[in-house]
Amino acid sequence: MSKVITYINIPSSLDTENIEQLTTSVANLQPGSLGVLRGSGEAFCLGMNLTMAHGLDEERLRAGLQAYADLLLALRTAPCVLIAAVEGGAFGGGVGLAAACDLVLASDSARFGLPEALYGFYPAIVFAVLNERVAHQKARLLALLCESLSANEAHDVGLVDVLIEAGYFEISLQRQIRRLSRADAAGVLGIKCHAAHLGNLHAALSHGVEATLASLLTPDVRERLAREVAA
Repeated sequence: MSKVITYINIPSSLDTENIEQLTTSVANLQPGSLGVLRGSGEAFCLGMNLTMAHGLDEERLRAGLQAYADLLLALRTAPCVLIAAVEGGAFGGGVGLAAACDLVLASDSARFGLPEALYGFYPAIVFAVLNERVAHQKARLLALLCESLSANEAHDVGLVDVLIEAGYFEISLQRQIRRLSRADAAGVLGIKCHAAHLGNLHAALSHGVEATLASLLTPDVRERLAREVAA
């Protein structure tokens, strides 16, 4: 019996409303199925909506950051295999969405970047899932560079699992779906919800929310974000 394949469209930028919609979509995934995350436009996901980031008060900002952290946890612990099919750009929070999936398939035209330090804060929530697949020093360097990596460079550091020429992307995606459809649902759930691993992830996500909130509330960061929005 073939597995049910569910495609989840990722918005070009993340805000409170579409994060909630994505979380609901992930929650509706069934054991034994397979999920594919794809960008709804030319990019995979360009990250946080900066207008939202600099315009919310502390309570609503915390809620938005917690919702994003909860989405990453939902992706990481979904009861089925998840593939991030990345074509175009994945930046900031978009990197986190891809990293939380079980397999990252990227077109050779894709790019990955963490630009948060340009605005005076660091991608602490993204680090929680990124550090599960990329060496800590490589993740730190990616954030410090404030510039994007090519798909090939992202593959070299472990962020991308399978790198594909653009013209063969769909063929490769279907091949990976077939390969990852063989595992039994109970086995998938056991692998993805290993208690020791999740304890570390919970702690990292909680720290990420508090660290990001503290940074986004500082006047200097708010001013930089405001200038970026106004530009």
